[in-house]
Amino acid sequence: MNKAMNVVEFYGFIEGELQGISSRKGLRLTVYERIQGRSINCYIRQDRAELFDKAMKLFNTRIQAYGMVRCKDDGTPLSIDLENIQPLPTDNQING
Repeated sequence: MNKAMNVVEFYGFIEGELQGISSRKGLRLTVYERIQGRSINCYIRQDRAELFDKAMKLFNTRIQAYGMVRCKDDGTPLSIDLENIQPLPTDNQING
């Protein structure tokens, strides 16, 4: 018997490396989180296209994405409706 997955939504952020950018069937970024390497889709509304332009400049860098996060009930992030994106320091910048 399969148990239905519960999804929890909340405002928050995810961190990871921005490694995918797509405009097919809507604007979407793919961020890979560092701990388990899972991909997390970040969806951008059409009226927030400036975030897509910002993401193009941050491609292949470590970022923080803020918005409405959807997670499994165990806390595993599934996706985020993106409201803001910020660059984060690289490991080299942190460690000197």
